[in-house]
This record gives sequence, structure tokens and C-alpha cells, in this order.
Amino acid sequence: MRFLFLFLVLAAQSTLAFSVKLEGPVSPGSVQAVMNSVNTHMSAGETDMTLRLESDGGEIPSAVKLANFLREKMAQGLRLETYNRVQCNSACTIIFAAGQVRKASRGAKFYFHSVGVEGAGNNHDAIQLKWAKIWSGQIAMVDPRLAQELEQDETLIGYAHEKTYRGGQLFDGGYSYVTVIP
Repeated sequence: MRFLFLFLVLAAQSTLAFSVKLEGPVSPGSVQAVMNSVNTHMSAGETDMTLRLESDGGEIPSAVKLANFLREKMAQGLRLETYNRVQCNSACTIIFAAGQVRKASRGAKFYFHSVGVEGAGNNHDAIQLKWAKIWSGQIAMVDPRLAQELEQDETLIGYAHEKTYRGGQLFDGGYSYVTVIP
């Protein structure tokens, strides 16, 4: 009888887990695919998600859309772990920051650079600054120190500014952007 009770308690505490991989460019299509997958899994009662990221980056508006969607789902019970094993560059870093637990391998690359704005004409600098502030704000939600460093170095604005970090460097340096090194 005790064994049955213990089994029932453990069964009641377990949740169904799922994993989704975003590989390649962060675009409206890839973001929609992740959102569809999350909705499907959550409809089936699965609430523990690992989002495996391997991307050179892409569109910042798409990354912000997915990060905001994931935060809304977390408010509905989703438990989100983001994981960078190899590289999470540019717009991908916004999605990585959305995780409650943010894992990276020691050698995983995080690449930040000045925001590219094409076809903005005379509004180039204002548009670039707007998106740089949005990007920085997404990072600041989990690591104000890293966001401040990117702003002070003007990594996200100007021309050809860039900064690369490794997972182990961020973790060992006490940055809260990476919470776990597996």
C-alpha cells in the first residue's frame, strides 16, 4: 500500500516534457513553426520545454515576437529551458534570454553586433537605435550587467561593432545570462 501511494505521488508530480529545435535563420516562418509546436504540445498537457537553439541570427522583430510568445506561455504554466550547444548569434540571443533556465555548453558562441537597417534612408540612425534598445532590453530582463556592457561598448549601434562571448566565459564571469553549464 505504501508503494502504491508513493507511486501516485510521484506520478502526480511528473510532467510531460518536449523539445523543439530552432535551427537556421530566425524568420517569420521559423518563429511560427516553433509557436505552432509549443501550442500543440501544451494542448496535449506537455509543459516542460527545452528549446534547442542553433542559429546565425535573423530578424530582430521575429525574435522579439517569439520571446514574448514564450513569456506568455510561461505565464500559462510552460517551464522553459533554452539551450545553446554550438551557436546562438544575433537575433537568436533574444530568444535564448526568454528561458527560465538558460543552458550553454562551455564553447557555445553568443555573437552580438550592431543592428543592420537596410533601406531606412535618412531614418537609419533612429531606427537602428530603436531596435538596439529593444534588443538590449530583452537581454536586460535576465542580465542587466551584460546589457549595460553591450550598451557601453556600443556593440548594438554604429557600424561593424561586434562582440562574441562563449558560454563558459559568461557563466564563469558571473553573468546571469547563462544559468547552467551542463
